[in-house]
Amino acid sequence: MPSNDRRVFLKTVGTVAGATSLGSIAIAEEDGDDRTRRDGWTTFRSGPRHAGAAGDSGPVPFATTGWRTDLDGSMAFNESQPVVADGTLYLAVTTDASWLERSTGYVAAVDAETGETKWKRGNFGKPNPPTVVDDTVYVATRVSRTSGKSGLFALDAATGETTWSRTDSSAWETPVVADGRIYASISDSYARGGPAARAFDAETGETLWGRDESGGTPFYADGTVFYGEGTALNADDGSLRWEVSEEADWRSSHAVLQTVADGLVFGTVRRDDADVVLARSASDGSVQWERASGEGRYYNRLTVADGRVFASTDGTVTALDAETGAPAWTRELQVTHASSATAADGTLYVGGQGARDAGDAAERPVVVALDAASGERRWGYVLDDDGLEVVDHGGMAAETPVVAEGRLYAATVPPTASTNDVYTAYGNLHVFAGSEERPPAERRFGESDRPEDEPVSACIETDPSLDACGLDAGDAVELHAGCSSGTDPEFVWEASGDEKRGESIVVTVPECGRLEVTLTVTDGGGNTDTASVVVSAN
Repeated sequence: MPSNDRRVFLKTVGTVAGATSLGSIAIAEEDGDDRTRRDGWTTFRSGPRHAGAAGDSGPVPFATTGWRTDLDGSMAFNESQPVVADGTLYLAVTTDASWLERSTGYVAAVDAETGETKWKRGNFGKPNPPTVVDDTVYVATRVSRTSGKSGLFALDAATGETTWSRTDSSAWETPVVADGRIYASISDSYARGGPAARAFDAETGETLWGRDESGGTPFYADGTVFYGEGTALNADDGSLRWEVSEEADWRSSHAVLQTVADGLVFGTVRRDDADVVLARSASDGSVQWERASGEGRYYNRLTVADGRVFASTDGTVTALDAETGAPAWTRELQVTHASSATAADGTLYVGGQGARDAGDAAERPVVVALDAASGERRWGYVLDDDGLEVVDHGGMAAETPVVAEGRLYAATVPPTASTNDVYTAYGNLHVFAGSEERPPAERRFGESDRPEDEPVSACIETDPSLDACGLDAGDAVELHAGCSSGTDPEFVWEASGDEKRGESIVVTVPECGRLEVTLTVTDGGGNTDTASVVVSAN
């Protein structure tokens, strides 16, 4: 159904009729197009590897609101997030999640710059994030009962019309598309026969292979499809390459296997009441390194870019060396309900909600941009929800940002909602563009309230305390410069001839001797001050 409707997004509820079912597959003929989209954020976590890293730049040097809208539903379910391809924004929104078998939603295509609707397809079961490849949008649902509105669907990207569909299961994880195939997984949560991996022809929906007891969200690299619950399969025939014996803890919200880059597969497990990041060989699954998050912490989905693994937890982002697991830096954000991080062109973006001590930004949705190399804050933005429907108590939080084609997209949800009805009643979308000007004061988040003429002063805080007993060689020590003062300060650390930038760094207690670390703080006027600490075993 070609769209001639140019009204602003969600002012129209146009519905596209689906194809007639022929058993478990419904097929409509179309002209082929071999072109594969490479720009944008075209699937869950950006691309087939699920690295959470965009090939495009985000809003620089500052952000400004482009447009925003009430979603008339929520993107809080199934880790839903927008996807972007060739100037079009594709959304999968849940509108009713009161009962699993009655869960409904819609998929829509929107002009990414203006927010105008291109098409909107209703009557879906609770939809997962879409995937856009060539001229097709692939959408899977995750509900507990099979019906005409649930399954795995291929839609024409230009019109929303159904190309083919699979309705033999209603509960799917978000599929990944690569090399002309769709790799999918029947969700363990709702599947009567347990989880099952499947591969389909992307053009026709025909089954190519299947394997039981391989579940979780799939991702793909170099002829191997990895499933989140711990298996790596040959993408050609579904045969087992390797599997992980350690299962995900039921309390942890994310997978044993999450993303792949440079021959390593990264994921998390739960041990001793803390999430542990593990790097495994992509070829045989052997553990290459592991790093614990700290007592009680749960990591969001991992992000991999520029040789580093970024792990966010409530209020903190940590950067690890992807090859060794060594800490590079840790950054406190003054954010609760923090999202997974998104990397784009040297910048790391994290959504969430301003902490209770964040002044006027407390319980407001926020997005923070950090320098990916140093962790230094580039900007923080308080989302403008004036005129939008927001929850009365507990505030709204920004979900994982999506970056594509110079813009940033962030859905907001009520993070403390007690029922699904509250989630679906309060869901909004915010779109940001770049700006050369700093945002107005009411939109800035995390910037210092110090007087403009405050003298520069360097100060170092450590965690754990350097005076504490039991500090052993090899232990990690976090150094923070947040207690320093000065207008628009920049922080430079020097240790053993190495130089790092950012408000915080992580050092390792030396095997022998002492490690002296010097902090130089420079304010906007070029004035400087220094402070030093000595790190050693005690």
